[in-house]
Amino acid sequence: MLRLRVRTVAEAKGYTIRRLQEESGVSYDTVLKYWHNQVRRIDTATPAPPAKALQTTSIDLLEEVPE
Repeated sequence: MLRLRVRTVAEAKGYTIRRLQEESGVSYDTVLKYWHNQVRRIDTATPAPPAKALQTTSIDLLEEVPE
């Protein structure tokens, strides 16, 4: 199972939800879902805009966790 690490990476780089929303161009509600890992389905495009804003890769925003 995969989970998003958007909050972990963003906080380590000093980002808030609002700053990530502004720099990624993704809606606030969507960033909030990413931040709290409340997405139902993750595909390869899901973390791309936040990853670009955080100057990292989509892979860095994903973490495999045991089910």
